[in-house]
Amino acid sequence: MNFQEKLLEASAGLRKSLTVLNGARLELRKVAGRHASRFVKQNSGLASEVRKDVSALARTTFASLSAPAAVRKPRRAAAARKRPAKAA
Repeated sequence: MNFQEKLLEASAGLRKSLTVLNGARLELRKVAGRHASRFVKQNSGLASEVRKDVSALARTTFASLSAPAAVRKPRRAAAARKRPAKAA
């Protein structure tokens, strides 16, 4: 058996493997599509509730971030913060 015959045999095996893998890919796509559509139908109500909750959270977060900052009181001098010492 020469090199060319070995190469033809190997390429035929690869073609068969690729054909099998391509068929499996198509079947997997069909199964995944069927289960995905069923999942969406069953959980559409849940997805709607999640969307509402996330939207409300985003609105409250934006409102709190866009609110004007609270006015800070100026810091008192160190002497004014100290308590008077008790006489013994």
